[in-house]
This record gives sequence, structure tokens and C-alpha cells, in this order.
Amino acid sequence: RVAAEGMYFEEWDPNVHTCEPFDPPADWTRWLAIDYGYAAPFCCLWLARSPEGRVHVYREVYATDLRDEQQADLILARSVDERIVRRVADPSMFAERREQGKPSIAHVYARRGVPLERGTNQRRAGWNAVRSALAHEDGPPRLQVHRRACPNLIRTFPSMVRDPLDPEDVADMIDRKKTEDHALDCLRYALMSEGQ
Repeated sequence: RVAAEGMYFEEWDPNVHTCEPFDPPADWTRWLAIDYGYAAPFCCLWLARSPEGRVHVYREVYATDLRDEQQADLILARSVDERIVRRVADPSMFAERREQGKPSIAHVYARRGVPLERGTNQRRAGWNAVRSALAHEDGPPRLQVHRRACPNLIRTFPSMVRDPLDPEDVADMIDRKKTEDHALDCLRYALMSEGQ
């Protein structure tokens, strides 16, 4: 158990929630989620749901300094020969950039062959969805993260702490530094989209 004081996801245990990487069978439902960033990391997670309902996060891209087109091209290249049923994205990616004379990031992605649907930004409900997927008191958890394939998701899970002003939310800042929540935001969008 790795729970630290103030740790938001106390359920997280890498011994329980991670597994050896494998390529999910072709008949498993696959989808991906994106948290946008340029100077801050952009993150994309690929997920697959087994027939029993377990969710496997089996691939991750985590990078900085990539333009919108480069991000979309990278996602496309990493998804070759996969049937991805949905691509859920950070809601900010749909904002028009009129002052810059540019289309939305979602529009750029779609032009490159990566059509997106807007994720939901209901943080509390999203974190509850993550917690629910981590729960393992009554049997194995629904969530499995593939070791070595998703290092940043695994690395940042234990670093999320409660917001002192809102204990139901994750802190945005710790000691005046922005929390590295990109992979977790991505997972939140992915899990929230499951029931839609």
C-alpha cells in the first residue's frame, strides 16, 4: 500500500491495479481519451474493456511541445489496425480560437483523421468514477494499468492530494506548483464516457 497523508486516491495500490502488458483481444471494446497540453504535457490513454467489464489502460502517450497536428498524427500512428470506438477529449479542445484566427484544436484533430467527442468536465463525478474503478474490497478492481506501457499514469496516481478547500476534489496546486494531473484527467474523461 502506498497511501500518503492527504493522498486523494487512497485505494491506489500498484500491486493490485497494475498488470503485465498484453495486447487486448480484438473483440474487446477499445477507446481513448486525451488531455490537451503543449508546454504542459499532452496525454493520451488507450483503454480496452474485457467482456467481464474490467478496464485495461494499455497504452499511453505523454509529451510536450507537440503542435495539434503532431499530436493527432501521433495518436493515429499508435492506433494502426485498431478499432477505436470513441475518442473522448478535454472539453477545452473544442473552444474556438477566433482571436488567433485558428480553428478549434478538435477541428484540427478531425482534419487529421482523429474525430473527437467532448469529454465531461464534472470533476467530482469523474473522480468518483476513478475511485469506483479502483475499489477492490469485494473482489478484483475494475481498473488495470499495464506496467511499463503507462509509466506516467502509474507515477502520478500517488502524487494526487486532496484540495484543502474542497476535500472532494484533487488539488490543482501543491506548494505553489501546478499539480501534474494530466494522465489522471485523461483517465477521468475516459471513465466518465463509459456510461454515455
